[in-house]
Amino acid sequence: MVGNRSNKWNMIGKVIFWCLMPFFFAGFVRFYSAIFDLIYGILLIAIFGDKAKGAVFIISLLTSLAFSMATCLFLWKQYKKHILEN
Repeated sequence: MVGNRSNKWNMIGKVIFWCLMPFFFAGFVRFYSAIFDLIYGILLIAIFGDKAKGAVFIISLLTSLAFSMATCLFLWKQYKKHILEN
């Protein structure tokens, strides 16, 4: 009976997914930001000293935003493939 879902249930699944996605996105940004702060912090502060703290924050934030968007897009594709089209 799983393959015989109505469009109503698919719409409900999409709404639930997109209601939860801002929380997932925020969590991924925080997770990736911590990782990239560590990586870029070690590299840039070792090279340039304490003057690079602002650059570390900006670079890690931009990188974490890009990785978070890519992760959310990947989650959407997998959800659509395995949950909604099943």
